Amino acid sequence: MATDMTGKLAGKVALVTGGDGGLGSAMCRKFAAAGAAVAIGWYGKDPAHAEALAKEINDGGGRAITVQGNVASPEDVQKDVQQVVDQLGGVHIVVNNAGFESEHAFLEMPPEAWSAVIAVNLTGPFLVAQTAAKWMAANNTGGVIINISSVHDVIPWSHYSHYCAAKAGLSMLTKCMAVALAENKIRAVTVCPGAIATPINQNVWGDPALSKLLDAKIPWGRIGQPEEVANVVVFLASPDAEYINGSQIYVDGAMVQYADFQHGAV
Repeated sequence: MATDMTGKLAGKVALVTGGDGGLGSAMCRKFAAAGAAVAIGWYGKDPAHAEALAKEINDGGGRAITVQGNVASPEDVQKDVQQVVDQLGGVHIVVNNAGFESEHAFLEMPPEAWSAVIAVNLTGPFLVAQTAAKWMAANNTGGVIINISSVHDVIPWSHYSHYCAAKAGLSMLTKCMAVALAENKIRAVTVCPGAIATPINQNVWGDPALSKLLDAKIPWGRIGQPEEVANVVVFLASPDAEYINGSQIYVDGAMVQYADFQHGAV
């Protein structure tokens, strides 16, 4: 996306869950470049990636903090959003980017595996969005909530039925939020990445044979880069996208259209 975002988000605060991951770190850098203060949400035992990213942004003249918590925990979400408000002065942009997947054949999937994936990929975005939107509404600031779904909200993936169900649910949740929150001038948009070269997928794109097979399923002819998703996310958070609300934006090199063609859709 060629649009120059420099300074367009000055004075805004963006919370990016999963901000220390491949997609998330690209988004955080782009938000900082556009002038926003950034809260890098991370979950786990090792804060090294999040802290290094925050230092990079701060050393570069931006403003960034890290927040740690489980997006599927109402208590953690409340704590994290309050920390962002207290340290950065508010929360105007939320990117629900934290995600989790596991591989199980449908007939063999344990209920706890189903629950874990639904918790992070669907319940978590609901909790983060609701908590942040309450602050936005109470303070009359307006805002933007961007939910990171996937092409697998419409493309079936047999050993990942829990992940596909969560992402499909997230895409519909976004539409419901767009309608429910419009009166508060809070927009909600879904971004659906296709195959992106992030560390979690390195076993595929890092293998020449597997990468060639994957590229053949993408009409554009190649896997996407994290920055290409981040460019779209930051644009959608900007004033230039004010009239985009409730939409699903696929960043996939036409991968979804290829899948439709393969299944005989016209």
